[in-house]
Amino acid sequence: AGDLVALIWGYYSAIFMLFGFAAPNIALVSYLHLLPLLLVSAGLLLNVNGLLSLARKSIWEIATAVLVTSVELFCIMAGASYLFQEYSFPRSVAVVAIPIHILLLSGWKYFFWKLEHGAMRPKRTLVVGTENSAARIAQTVRVNESLGYDVVAYCGQFKDENWEHNAATADL
Repeated sequence: AGDLVALIWGYYSAIFMLFGFAAPNIALVSYLHLLPLLLVSAGLLLNVNGLLSLARKSIWEIATAVLVTSVELFCIMAGASYLFQEYSFPRSVAVVAIPIHILLLSGWKYFFWKLEHGAMRPKRTLVVGTENSAARIAQTVRVNESLGYDVVAYCGQFKDENWEHNAATADL
């Protein structure tokens, strides 16, 4: 719900930034006609771009998804204003709304990302593979803390040892 409020607030802010408080009534009415499409499209785009679940994402994945969502929403709103013959909806409002959406959505998503990561316990993980690949994967996962995995051990395929025994006895 906060995502949609941020998007609605972004368009209202863009209208008032461009026109001040003397915004033409026709622009507001046109915006209100397009509002249901904005809400449905935004909900779908947030889901498609993976912005509804932030638990195992890095902050850069979230920032990229916010940017893509804002540009896609601009395309939908600009096209919808022609499709539904809402010619009084200024395209400049949609253009000015893009950076506002990016700022508001990024702030909102960052807040919830920090909240989710604060409450999230790392998953204890065992990496199984050849010795070189298991060590490489374990190191990569350890470096990327935003994934939320704690590599407890890794098992390579040794001739002397049984990796299934190592996996079964690992303290996970």
